[in-house]
Amino acid sequence: MLERLPQARFACSAALNTDNFATLVEAGASTIQGRSGVDEFAAIFRLLVENAPTEKSKRLAAPQFAIENRTLLSLPADGRPFSAAVKALSPSDGTVRLALTDIARWLPKAGEAQRRIINRSPNSTSVVLWVEVGTRRALLGADLEHTAQSGEGWIGVLTCHRSAELATVFKVPHHGSANADYADIWAKMLVQNPVAIVTPFNAGKSLPQSSDLERLSRRTDRLYCTAGAAGKPPSRGAMVDRTVRHVAMERRVIDGEPGHIRVRWPSKQPDVEPTVELLNGAYAVAS
Repeated sequence: MLERLPQARFACSAALNTDNFATLVEAGASTIQGRSGVDEFAAIFRLLVENAPTEKSKRLAAPQFAIENRTLLSLPADGRPFSAAVKALSPSDGTVRLALTDIARWLPKAGEAQRRIINRSPNSTSVVLWVEVGTRRALLGADLEHTAQSGEGWIGVLTCHRSAELATVFKVPHHGSANADYADIWAKMLVQNPVAIVTPFNAGKSLPQSSDLERLSRRTDRLYCTAGAAGKPPSRGAMVDRTVRHVAMERRVIDGEPGHIRVRWPSKQPDVEPTVELLNGAYAVAS
C-alpha cells in the first residue's frame, strides 16, 4: 500500500518506537532467510526515507507512532463538507513498556545469529482506532484481546476513551474470537444493534468458529463477515493423501478473492441508516 500511495502517512504501534526495534529490523532483514517476521518493516522504513521530499525530511523520516489518546489524523470542516478525525485508543503506556522489554530480549548477543521473531500473544500492543467523519463514528477493533487486567486490552481502551458519542460501525477484534469479546465495549462505546464486521483468519485454527458467530449474533442482528471459513482440505485418495502428509507440514484450502464489506451513509442526511454492500463472497450472518 505504501508503494502505491507514496504520499500517505504510515502509522504503527508505539511499541515499535525504539532503537532496539530498528536494530532488530536491520538484523532480521539482513541475516534471516525467507520471511523474518520484520522484513515488511524493513521495506517500510526504506520507503519512508525514499518518499521524503527533501534531504532534511529524509533524515527525519519515521512512522507515526500510535498510542492511547493520540490523534493520527485531523481534517477540520473548513473548506470540506464535514470534518474527519482518527484517534488511536491503544496501546496503553504500560503495554508499550512491556513490549519494549520483550523486543530487547530478541536482540542477538555478540557473536550470535539473529533468531527468527515469532508472533506473541496476547496482541496487547495492537492499535484500536476511533474514527469520526462528520456525525458518523466507527470503532475499529484491530486484534486487541481482552485480558481482564486493568490498564491493558479492552479495559485500557475503556479507561482512556472519554467521548460520550457512540459508534455505529464496529470492526470486531481478533477475527471474532471469544478472547477479544468484552461486554462493556458493546454497552458503553457502541449504539444498540451496531453494524458489526468480522474478518476471518484461516491459518491454523480458523476464526471465527461457528460458536463465535452465534455469540456475536446475540449482540447485534447486523453482523457481517468478509468471507467464509476455508473448510477442510478435500480428500485426494489414500496414496495421494499419504504423499501430501510426507512432503507438507500442513495444507489448507486456499480461497479466492478476499471479500469486501462497504458501509456508506449520505453525508447530508445524518438520520439515514447506513447501507451495507457485500462484495466478493462477503455475507450477512443469520441471527
